[in-house]
Amino acid sequence: MRASWHIFPRWQIHALAMALFAMLSAAGYLLGLGPVLADAAQRDVHARALAAQHRKALELQQSLTRLKAELAGLRQALDSSPLKLQPADHVNQRLADLTRLATARGLQFSRLQPGALRRGPRHAMVPIEVAGSGSYVAFAQFLHELHQTHPDMCFSAFQIAANPTQPGQPASFRCELLWYVQPPANDKRLGR
Repeated sequence: MRASWHIFPRWQIHALAMALFAMLSAAGYLLGLGPVLADAAQRDVHARALAAQHRKALELQQSLTRLKAELAGLRQALDSSPLKLQPADHVNQRLADLTRLATARGLQFSRLQPGALRRGPRHAMVPIEVAGSGSYVAFAQFLHELHQTHPDMCFSAFQIAANPTQPGQPASFRCELLWYVQPPANDKRLGR
């Protein structure tokens, strides 16, 4: 007679072998293959993020190069510009120029007063308050000639008034001129 070494039926042995195989496969996945796959996925995420940052760095470098070229062009245009801002301490000369220009047009100043220096990001301004009398045509010619001869000046406000019942009487005018000047040399905010 043949000895039977099987204590358990054959199907139970097969089921046990399959369960053992499944457990070993799961343990192998969890202990070996799972971390490797997770690391690979993490490396893939990092590689994509690095590629995106590299593209962004290239775009920023191109933008920086373009802006530097634009700045160099603007500086060259500024250097070649015929308009050169004067220092604010030449205010007396500017007031004399305004008086001479007004007198040539037949205007009379009753007030010609420079204000406090106003600082801007790239320049400074000296407001000049002007009041006087003369004809409307003379005042308009004064403003036109001022624009032609002093391109570093503009007017921020003006008012002209006349009495319509007395057409022969001169009109009174009041305006605020802005004279653009060099920034003070000691102003650290202006990059000097």
